[in-house]
Amino acid sequence: MSPAKILSEQDLFRTRVICIALAIAFVFSFLGGRLWYLQVIEHEEYQSYAEGNRIRLRPEPGLRGQILDRNGQILAENRPAYHLQMVWEDAPNPLQTLKKLSKTFQWPLTELQGKSQYASRAPFRSIRLKSDLTPDQAAFLQTHSDKFPGVTVEMEAARFYPHGKTAAHVLGYVGATNKRTEELPSNQKRSRSIDGKAGLEMTLNEFLTGLDGGRQVEVDHIGRELRTIPPVIASVPGKTLQLTIDIELQKAVESAMDNQTGAVLVMQPGSGEILAMASLPAYDPNWFANGIDPNLWNQLLNDADRPLENKIVQGAYPPGSIFKLVTAYAALDQQSIDPSHEETCNGYFYVKGRSAPFKCWKSGGHGPVDLIEAIRGSCNIYFYQLAMEMGVDTLAHYAKMMMFGEKLDLGFAGEKSGLIPDSDWKKAIFNERWYPGETPSVAIGQGYVSVTPIQLANFVNLIASGGIWHPPKLLRDQAESPSQTILDQRIIAPLLQGMVAVVNDPNGGTAKVARIDGFTVAGKTGTAQIISHETRKNLTKEEKELRKYQNHAWFAGFAPAEAPEVTVLVLVEHGQGGGKAAAPVARKILEFYQEHRYGRSVASSFQDQTVPFSWQLNNAFDQP
Repeated sequence: MSPAKILSEQDLFRTRVICIALAIAFVFSFLGGRLWYLQVIEHEEYQSYAEGNRIRLRPEPGLRGQILDRNGQILAENRPAYHLQMVWEDAPNPLQTLKKLSKTFQWPLTELQGKSQYASRAPFRSIRLKSDLTPDQAAFLQTHSDKFPGVTVEMEAARFYPHGKTAAHVLGYVGATNKRTEELPSNQKRSRSIDGKAGLEMTLNEFLTGLDGGRQVEVDHIGRELRTIPPVIASVPGKTLQLTIDIELQKAVESAMDNQTGAVLVMQPGSGEILAMASLPAYDPNWFANGIDPNLWNQLLNDADRPLENKIVQGAYPPGSIFKLVTAYAALDQQSIDPSHEETCNGYFYVKGRSAPFKCWKSGGHGPVDLIEAIRGSCNIYFYQLAMEMGVDTLAHYAKMMMFGEKLDLGFAGEKSGLIPDSDWKKAIFNERWYPGETPSVAIGQGYVSVTPIQLANFVNLIASGGIWHPPKLLRDQAESPSQTILDQRIIAPLLQGMVAVVNDPNGGTAKVARIDGFTVAGKTGTAQIISHETRKNLTKEEKELRKYQNHAWFAGFAPAEAPEVTVLVLVEHGQGGGKAAAPVARKILEFYQEHRYGRSVASSFQDQTVPFSWQLNNAFDQP
């Protein structure tokens, strides 16, 4: 081999060695650079991954505050709820774990897989596979945790309503918050994962919501806790709420309605405190505690009787004959009449320019009646005449003075104002003037007039308290609102006499079924038409019998009439007549109240059957 060839091969070998050395240097430089990048630039991220594999944060949301009745009985509290959680990275074979869970508990595998799709979004974060396990399921999983790697059972507080449907619309219900986690306060990201969705749970959500706490724990390779790492931050529970509601009276109220739909209010006229408040039909707030079944939710939404609606504030109805008390007060205050003023009722009332007469509910009429007799017998003709003399604007003025047509701000969402029509309203809505033929309907609480049950109960409180208004209240520690004198006690007196006669007159008032021996009840019935006489005439015989075309039934009253301490308002939807449907319910409620408040009869001014009722009435209320 020539020297030149040997030199050429040596040069080639050196070139190859240099290339290999450069390649090795490049590889090690790359690995060194990558190592530097991971250790320096990406240090914090990978450190969190490492710690996430060993250290976990166990948040402890603050418990939601309890809700109590006036006597300290629990209306809403928290119960332990067990939830199945899984950390995807803790399971060597996550799919195998899901299959074991499905086979053991007969849970659909597709459902578990659907929940687990969120695992990749946040490493070492637990995902909820199943909510509200039974105690037996939770105990089994805890005992056999080694068979289900990556799975843990966490206990959280779930809202619980021990009385079920009772007072449902007062309390409301809770559900998952609509806000994103980043929008929530830093110390309430878990406590606010559940928010009030209706009733006081929603109105006083901030008051009831607690503050988050938490602890760090060290876990083993399959996610089991080994030890707690201090410090531990204690959670703070929400505040306790005490209501004016008496839960035993509330149960009696709902029982008295006997599956009828409508609304009932029981109040103290001297304080405005609400003792019972029922909107029927109701729902069970427990249905919502861990997410309501979609089929049940649709059923509630589509129910014609509106179980989700709080009819106390969200239902607007014609008040019927109870509104005659407004008409009577206006006429007395205007000095258009005095209590002895008489009108003759022959069953018909004609208005100029209108061919069809307005009718009294009593065929043939009541004959000559004064104010108290007109209230006792609920004579339409008497109040038609008063309204025609005063005009609709005067009537509207007095109704608005009594707080009809405005919200009372009891604290519930969706409260309606109702409607008190006048000439300005009709001009604004229909661009028409008010016709005299429209006024008689307003006088008896029909036509365009609509009120909410809370407005009507508030009006009855005004009469019972001698014209002094105490704002309605539901919270025991609610700051006292200053009372206001709205009505003249001297003008109220004949109204009170008429209301006592409605229930107690031996000749028979419209609510004689509400009479209670030894407990003087004063009241007024109302029968509110929901379709016109003309519409009813055009219905078939079968259609006329349908429930949806039946009149609403009202009763409003208080007792004892000599010194009122409790008012009752009853609305029975489609109950046909106030004396027939609503007054019997009111009697049951007042009997329960009398028995549990007194345990005995109290003095009544109307027990001596040998003395004419009119004399007893005048003596009881100091009327000449």
